[in-house]
Amino acid sequence: TTVHSATLSNAMVSSVVKSPAPHVRSLALSVFRSLLCLQEPDRKPLMTEAKPTDKCDERLKSFALSVLISLLPIGRGNDLEGRTHFEIISRTSVIFEMVANCLSDIWLHTCAKAQQDTVTSFVQYFRSGRSLDSSTAPTITGVQHFGLLFAWLVKEVNSLNPREFRTFSAVGNLEGKHHCDLPIRVMVDSYLVGLLSLMLTIVKIIDDSKAKSLIGSIQISETKVFLHLLFDKCAFLKPHHQGKNCNKASSFFVSPQTRDGSLDLMRTLCTDCQPNLVLLLTRIRNQFYSGPPRKDLIHDWSVDLALKQKSVTGHVGMKNQGATCYMNSLLQQFFHTPALREGLLSCDLQNNNEKTVSSDSVGEGYKLLHELQLLFGNLLMSEKRDFETSELVKSIRGYDGNPIRPGEQQDVDEFFNLFCDRLETALKPFPQHRLLHDVFGGQLSHLITCQQCNYSSERVEDFLSISLDVKGKKNILESLDLYIQGEVLDGSNKYFCSCCKAKRESIKRCCIKTLPNVLICHLKRFEFDLETLRKVKVNDRCEFPLELNMKKYTKEYINGTSGGNASLSWRTDKYYRYNLRGVLVHTGTADSGHYYSLAQVRQKEAAYQGVNKDQWFCFNDSTVTPFDSATLEATTFGGSLLTDNSNLRPEERGKIDLAKSYSAYLLIYDREENYTFDDQVKCSPCAVPITNVEKEYNAGDLSVEGQGWRKRIICENNGYIRDQTLFAPAYSYFLIDLTEISMAINGSEKPNILPKLEAIQLLTCHWLENLVHAKDRNYEVEKIISIFSVWYESSLEACSWFLEKLLTSHQVWVDKILLHCYVPETRCAFVKLLSIIFQRMAPIERNAYFCEINTSVEEKHSFEPTYNFDSDDYMIVRRRGSPQTGEGISRLGRINYWKSKSVLARFVGVCLLDKLEGCDVHWRRFDQLFESILAFSSCGHEEACFLIRCGTILRLVDIYLEQNSTVPQKSLVRSPFLQLHVQNHDMNRRIQMGDKYKKPNFFPLLKLLRNLVCSAMVVPDDDNVSDSDASSTDSETNAGCVSNSVINDLETSYLTAFACEAFDETKLSYELPQRDGWQVSRPDLFEKILDEPVPPPHIQESQTLSCSNNGKRSRTSSSEMLNDVINLICAITSHVCCGNFELSLRICSFGKTLLEERKADEFPYALHVLISMLHIKDKHFKERIPCALSAICTGIQKNSAYEKETVHLLQVLRNELGNRRTCDIGIEGQAIFHQNILQKLDDIILPLIPGENATFAVKQSAISLVRSLLPSPNDSLASCKDNGNFIDYQKFNSNIPDDSQPHPKRVKPQVGQGVSISNVVFGLQLKRSDDSITSHPYPEVGKPYSHKNREGKTVNTKKRLLTQFLDEEDVKDKIFSILKRIFDTICETVANQSTRAARTKSGGITMQGRNRFSNGFDGFIVDSTAFFEYFEALRICLSGSKVQEWICNDNDWVFEVFGVLLRLLWKIDDEGRMEKRPSADTTKGEIILLIEFLLELDSDQCIKALQSDAGDSSSPLSAKQTKDANIIVHDNRITSADPTIKMLEMYVTNSTSNADYNDRYMAHYYSILLRLAECNGEFCDAMLSHDNWRWALKSFVLSHTSSDSGKLYAVILNGTLKYVGENVKFREAIFRQLLKIDGKDSRSSIDQERIETGSIQLLLAIFDGEFTSNSPSDTASMNCISHFVQGSCGGMSKLSLVLKKSITALQEADSKHSSPGIVVLESLSLCLQCMCLTLSSFGINRVREIMRDCWPEVDDVNFMLTQIKTRTDNEWEKSYEVSSGAKLVVMQIITQASEVLTILASVEAAAQAVAE
Repeated sequence: TTVHSATLSNAMVSSVVKSPAPHVRSLALSVFRSLLCLQEPDRKPLMTEAKPTDKCDERLKSFALSVLISLLPIGRGNDLEGRTHFEIISRTSVIFEMVANCLSDIWLHTCAKAQQDTVTSFVQYFRSGRSLDSSTAPTITGVQHFGLLFAWLVKEVNSLNPREFRTFSAVGNLEGKHHCDLPIRVMVDSYLVGLLSLMLTIVKIIDDSKAKSLIGSIQISETKVFLHLLFDKCAFLKPHHQGKNCNKASSFFVSPQTRDGSLDLMRTLCTDCQPNLVLLLTRIRNQFYSGPPRKDLIHDWSVDLALKQKSVTGHVGMKNQGATCYMNSLLQQFFHTPALREGLLSCDLQNNNEKTVSSDSVGEGYKLLHELQLLFGNLLMSEKRDFETSELVKSIRGYDGNPIRPGEQQDVDEFFNLFCDRLETALKPFPQHRLLHDVFGGQLSHLITCQQCNYSSERVEDFLSISLDVKGKKNILESLDLYIQGEVLDGSNKYFCSCCKAKRESIKRCCIKTLPNVLICHLKRFEFDLETLRKVKVNDRCEFPLELNMKKYTKEYINGTSGGNASLSWRTDKYYRYNLRGVLVHTGTADSGHYYSLAQVRQKEAAYQGVNKDQWFCFNDSTVTPFDSATLEATTFGGSLLTDNSNLRPEERGKIDLAKSYSAYLLIYDREENYTFDDQVKCSPCAVPITNVEKEYNAGDLSVEGQGWRKRIICENNGYIRDQTLFAPAYSYFLIDLTEISMAINGSEKPNILPKLEAIQLLTCHWLENLVHAKDRNYEVEKIISIFSVWYESSLEACSWFLEKLLTSHQVWVDKILLHCYVPETRCAFVKLLSIIFQRMAPIERNAYFCEINTSVEEKHSFEPTYNFDSDDYMIVRRRGSPQTGEGISRLGRINYWKSKSVLARFVGVCLLDKLEGCDVHWRRFDQLFESILAFSSCGHEEACFLIRCGTILRLVDIYLEQNSTVPQKSLVRSPFLQLHVQNHDMNRRIQMGDKYKKPNFFPLLKLLRNLVCSAMVVPDDDNVSDSDASSTDSETNAGCVSNSVINDLETSYLTAFACEAFDETKLSYELPQRDGWQVSRPDLFEKILDEPVPPPHIQESQTLSCSNNGKRSRTSSSEMLNDVINLICAITSHVCCGNFELSLRICSFGKTLLEERKADEFPYALHVLISMLHIKDKHFKERIPCALSAICTGIQKNSAYEKETVHLLQVLRNELGNRRTCDIGIEGQAIFHQNILQKLDDIILPLIPGENATFAVKQSAISLVRSLLPSPNDSLASCKDNGNFIDYQKFNSNIPDDSQPHPKRVKPQVGQGVSISNVVFGLQLKRSDDSITSHPYPEVGKPYSHKNREGKTVNTKKRLLTQFLDEEDVKDKIFSILKRIFDTICETVANQSTRAARTKSGGITMQGRNRFSNGFDGFIVDSTAFFEYFEALRICLSGSKVQEWICNDNDWVFEVFGVLLRLLWKIDDEGRMEKRPSADTTKGEIILLIEFLLELDSDQCIKALQSDAGDSSSPLSAKQTKDANIIVHDNRITSADPTIKMLEMYVTNSTSNADYNDRYMAHYYSILLRLAECNGEFCDAMLSHDNWRWALKSFVLSHTSSDSGKLYAVILNGTLKYVGENVKFREAIFRQLLKIDGKDSRSSIDQERIETGSIQLLLAIFDGEFTSNSPSDTASMNCISHFVQGSCGGMSKLSLVLKKSITALQEADSKHSSPGIVVLESLSLCLQCMCLTLSSFGINRVREIMRDCWPEVDDVNFMLTQIKTRTDNEWEKSYEVSSGAKLVVMQIITQASEVLTILASVEAAAQAVAE
C-alpha cells in the first residue's frame, strides 16, 4: 500500500543514505536487497531470455521499483545543508544501481510479446510529444511505464544545476608546492551520474533504432534537443555569456564520471541510428568548426589545459617572464586593494582615447592603463590559471625611457616607486588622477623645534610608503620609534630660530602628519657592506603585528595637540588603527632571489566568494594556493632556524642556527576607515568613510557599456571553455568512436567501408585545428593518421574536399603546420597525409594541370603582374630523331598555376609554392615544406614538369643561395595573392638563415632540387649568357636550336625513374628552361652544396627523422642520413656536369681546395663528388677522369701529415678501385682511371710508408690501395674473394682528439706510436667479415652508387674487363717495383706490433675480444690482419713473367727476402705462443703462402737461406738493416735453436674455431715442410723424427673430429703415405700411433665410431711397404702384419668392425632409397683390400690359427661378404650416383670380397682335408 511504501522509503533513506556509519549503510543495503529480491551489482543476471513468473514475484518487483524510484529525488539535495551535502548526494548511487538492477530483472521476466508492446508504447509516448511537469518522481510499476520514467529522467537532467567543482583536499601551507602537485579533490554529482546510467540502462533494454531517434530529438528548448543537452551540459562545457557572477571562485566543472556516463549514452543512442549520428555530427560541426580557422594557437604547440586550469581557490596568477616576480607580487597586492583596483577599472579609456594619445608620454600611459585594466580584469574574471604579462612588461618604462627588461631582477621597493610614478602620469587625463594619493598617499612632517621658544619650523612631504630599519630591531614598533626619534641640534649645528632671531638648540624630527588609507611599510632588508663592497641581505628577525595603531607616530600625538585642536577632532581611534592585509616576501640573497605575495581576502570579497574572511592566499607567480595564517610568523619574520647538521658524525651533531633566506619585505596595512587624501589635507571631518574610495565588490558595477577589457575577457573565457572540450582526450576518442559507428551504419566494419563524409571532415578538422597543438597526445595522433591513411586513399571525394578547404578558407592550417609548428612529428604526419592525397588525385587530375579557368584572378584583385617572361623560360620538348630545324620541337612556357582547372595544381601552387616566398624567416622548421612539394613531384614526371614550369627551380636556387642569389626577381612566378604581399614588403631584404648554434637543414630542399633537375636534360650553355634583372637578353632565336648531336651525347642514366619511363614511352626528350639551366649550372651553387655541414654523429632530432608509411617519424642514424645526402649531391652534380666540362673543372678545383683545407669529417661531399666525376659518361670523360683523380691525389699529398684525412682519402680510392669490375663507368673509363692511379702511385705511396710522419694506419691504408690495383691471383694460393670492405668514416671514436669536435686546426699524430686505424677510428668495436679469411678488417663505407645497369640488374663483378686495355704483366711489374722498396719498412712495422703494444698500451694496434680465428683469448691482442695484403700483393706480383725475369737476374733478392721472411715468421709464431697475437694469424698465413711461392720459384736459394740462418742473435733483417736486428730476434730459446727445428716447431692449434684458418693457411705450412724434405735429406730425416708431423697426423687426419676432406687433410695424409713406405722407422712409428700401442687410450684410430678412410689407407700403406722392402734380410718388415693379427692387438676384429659399419651404412642408404656417401664405399673397399693383403701374407695353417684364436668374427665376416657378392646391379644402382668413379669402386669391392671369400674357403677346405 501507499503507507507501506512510504514507511519503507523512509527506512531506506535513514539507513542507506543518511546514516553516518558506513557499516550501518552496508548492512542496510544488504537487507533491502534481500528483501526486494535484487541481485548484487557484480552478479550477472541469471536469466537471459523472458520466462513466465508468478504473480507474487511480479508484484514484488513492481513494488520494489516504485519504492526505489520514489527515493531518487533525494539526490537533488535541495533540502540538504552543511558539510554533508555532497556526501549524502554521493550515497544515492546505490539507489540508482538498485533501480537499474530492478529494471533489468523486470525486463528479463517479461514475455517477448510484452517486450514488443513495451517498445511500441515507448515509441508512441515520445512520438506524441507529451511533457512531464511534475517535480516528483512518477509512479513506475512495470515495463509499460518506461517511457514515462525516461521522460522524467530527461526533465531531471535538464533542470539540474551544475554542482560539480574542484577543491583542495587539505588546507595548509601550500605555497611551496607546484600547481600540478596540489592535493585536489573533485566533487562529483552522483545524482547526475545516476540519472545518466539509468537512461543508458533503459536505452539498452529498449534497443530500438526508432526509439533512439525519438530520444535523441526530444525537444528541450526551441534550439536544443536531448543530444545537444547531453553534449553541452553533461559531456563538455559549452561557452556561455558571463554575467556579474562570472568571477565566482567555484567555476563550472564536469567530472570524469559525468562525462563518461554522457558519452556512453550518446554512443549508444547513435549506434545503428543514423538520424542521431547526423544530428550529433551537425551539432559538433556547427558549434566548433563552422567558422574560420583559429589563429590564436599558431604559436602554441604544447597545449596542456591541466597547466592552464584555474586554481581551485578562484584566484588567478601572473606569468613570470623570466625575472618579473617582483612585479607580479606587487601587482597582486595592488589588485587586492579594492579601492585601487576598482578605481583603475572604472577608467573609461575609450571616451578619453583622443585626449590620451595627444603626446607620446601620455600615449605610453594609455597603453599602461590599458594593460593594467586587462590584468585586473583577468585577475577578477578570467577562467585561466594565469595572465600573460609580456605586453604589460613592455608598457612599463624605466627611468631611461626604455621598457623594463623581463630578464633583469629588480628591487621591489624601487619598482614600486617607478611604477607609481608612471601610473600617476598615466592617470592625469582621467578623473581618477588622485587615485594613488587617495589609496597610498600620506604626508610626513619634518619639524625643527626651538628649545627656547618652542617655535616649530615645518616642511611637509608626500609619501606613498615608509621605509623602516630591520637590523637590530625586534619588531617594526621599534623601527617606528626610531623613525620619529628626534635629533638634537647643538654646538655648531644650532638652528637659526626665526622667532628668536638667533641660533638656538633645537630638536629635529620626522613624524606623520597625514596617514594613508593603505599603509605600505618597506622593511630595509638590503644594505651595502663597506668591507666587501657588496650589497648584502639582512636576515635578522623582525616581528610585525596583525593590528597596528599609528597614533603615537603622528604629529598631533607628538605635539600633544590632538585633544585641543578642533580641526583634528574628527580623527577617531579607527583613523589610526590598521589591519595587516598583505605581506610581500623575499627569499634568497641580495644578488639573486624570488618574490611572492601573501594576501588576506577582504571582508566583502570573502562574503562574495564564500570563503572565510580571515582566509589568506599565497600568490607565487602563476600558482595560487591557500595559506595558513598561523604560519605567518615562521614564514615571514625572518631570523634563524634550528636544524640538525647531518653532515657531521653522530657524536658531533647538534642543533645549529641557519639564517632563514625568506622574510617579509613589504607590509600592507588597511585602515579601518578610509578617507580621501585631499579631505585629510584640508582637515574636513567626515562622520563616515566616503563611498567613492572603496566601491562595493560587485562585478556588475563594473559592467560599463563599451568596456573593451570586459568583452575581451569574456571572449577569452569562452574560448578557454571551448578548449576544455576540444583538447580533452575523451573528445578525441569520442570523435573516433563516432566515425567507427558511421562505418558500421554504412555497411560493415571492413577497411574498404568508409564512414560518412561528415565524419571524415569532422575528424580532419579536429586534428588540424586542435589536436596538433596538444601536448603528449601521440597515441591519438597515430590512431587518427592510421585511419586517414585508409580513408583518404580510398575516397576521392574526401581528398577533393580537403584540398578545397585548405585552398579556400583554411590556408592557415598549411602555414602553421609547415612553417610554425616546432614538433617534427606533427609536420611529418601532415606531409604523409598530403602525400597520400597527392598519390590518389594525381592520376585523375593530371590532364588538367595546364588548363586554365576562364575567370581572371588579376581582374578580381586589380593588380599589375610584376613577372616578365621570355624565351629563356621555355621548357623545350624535343622529339627524338627530329632534324635540327624547328620541326618536332615544342616550347612550353611558365604556368599561371592559380588559374589551373585542377584543384590539386592550384593547391600545390597557392598553398605550397607561394609559401616559399619568405620561408627563410622560418628556416628552423621549413624542412617539411620542401618535403611536401617533393611528395607531389614524386607522383610522376608530369608533376615534376608542372613544378619546373612554375619556376620552382629558380625559387629553390634563390632560397638556397640567400644573399648571393642572382635569380631575377621578375622571372619568378607569383600568384595574385602573393604579389599583393610582395608589393607591401621589400623583397630585396634577405634574412640571414642560421646562427652560431644551428644551421638550416637544406637537405630536403636539395632533394627536391635534385628531383626536378633530374627530370629533364640540362643542355650546356656555351654562350655564357648573363642572367640578371639588369640584362635579360631575349634569346628566342636560339631557343630550341641546340643540335641533336649535343642532346644525344648527354647521358640519361642520371634521370629519375619517372623521367626515364617518360622518355622511353613518349620518345620525347625534355630540356630544362635555359634560365633554369643557367642557375643550376652556377659554380657558386655547387660550392655551397659541397661546403654544407656534415650531420654530426649525435645529430639533432629534427634532422634524423623521416616520414614513414604510418605517418610517424622514423629515426635514422647519422651514417644513413649522410649516405642519403651524398647520393643526392652526387646525382645532381653528375647530371648537371654531364656535357659541361667547364663546370666539372670548377667543381674539381673547389673540391681539391676542400680536401686540402678541411678535416676528414668536413669534406665527404667534395670527396664523393670527385669520385662521381669518374662515373660521368659523356664526350669529356677522358679529360674529366684525370682532373678528378688529380684533385684526390693532391689532397692525399697535402694531408700526409694528418692521419685521419690521409687514411680517409686512401680508403675511398681503394674502394673505387675495388669496384672496377662492376662495369658502371665503362671499360675504357675504368682503364683510364686505373692507368692514372698507376702513374701517380710512386708519388702517393712512397712519401707515406717510409715517411717520418707515416703512422700505422696510413701504412696499412696505403698497402690496401696498392693491393686493390692487382687482380686476384690465378694459382691455388689465390684469395677467396676480392676485398671490398672499407672504413665508415662517420663512426670515428669520440675520444679522438681534434676530430670528435670542430676545431680550427688539425693536430698531427705523434710519430712512432704506430697507431692502427682499426682502433683509432673505431675503438674496440671491430666487426669481422665471416665469409673470407682475407676480408678487410674494417667496416664497409656506404657506397653512393649501386652497381646496376639501366634495367636494374646487378652486373657480374667477377669479369676481368680491364685485360683488353691494360697489360697485367706491366701492372704487376710496376707495383712490384714499389713493394720491394718498402719491404724492409713493412717487415719492421709488423715485427714491432707487439713491442709497441706493450710499450704504449695503444688501442691503435690492438683489438679486444674474439675475431673469426681467435683462440678464445679475450684480452688485448695484436691485430693480425694488419699488412697481410702487402704479402698477398707481393705474392701476386711474383707470379708475373717480367718480375720473374728480374728475379732470375738477381738471385740474391730471393735469398735475402726468404731469410727475412723466415725470421719474421718465427717471431710472429713465438708471439702467438705467448698470446700476443691470435692463433688464427692472417699475416702469418700470408707470409707462409709467400714463403711457399718463393720456395717453388727458387728452391736452391731458399734452402741456402734456411741453412745459412744459424740463429745468430745479430742476424740482420737485410743487408741494409744491421742496426735493427734485435727487433726481429725475439727469444733466446728460439734464436739459439737450429733453423730446421725452428721451422718444424711452428705454433699450430687444432681448435675447432681455427678449422677454416688451418685449411686455408696451415696446409701450405705442411706443404713447405714436404717441399723442404724433398729438397734436403737432412731436413727430411728431422721432419720424420720430429713429433710435429705425427701430432698433425693425429689432430687433422686420425682424430674423431677431423674431416675426410680439405687441403690440410690431403697434405698431411699424402705426405705420410709417401714417407711411410720409404722410411722403416717412420713406418713403425705410424703403425704404433694407429693401433695405440703403448698408449693410454684403448681405442685405436681404426675402430672409431665414425666411418673414415685415413687410418685404413695408412695401414694398407704400412703393409704394402713391408712387402716392397728392398732389404730381404730385414725381418722387421713383417713385424707390423704379425703384430696386427695377434690377439693382443685384435687387428682382424678391428677390420671386421670397420666392415660392419660400412655395410650397415650401405643398408641404411638402401632402406631410405638414397645413395651412400663416397666415404662409405671407399672405406669398404680399403677394408676388404687390407683383409686380403693381411690374409695373403700368411700360409693356410697360420690363417687357420688366426681364424681360430684371433678372429672370432670370421663367420659374420663370411656372411657379410656373401651379401656383398650376391647384391644385384639394381641394389648397387644408388651407389653409382655418388660420383663418377663410384662404379669402379663398387667393382673393386665385389672383386676384393670374392678374394677374401676364396681365401676363407681354401682355409676351410684345407682344415676339412686335415680332419679327414
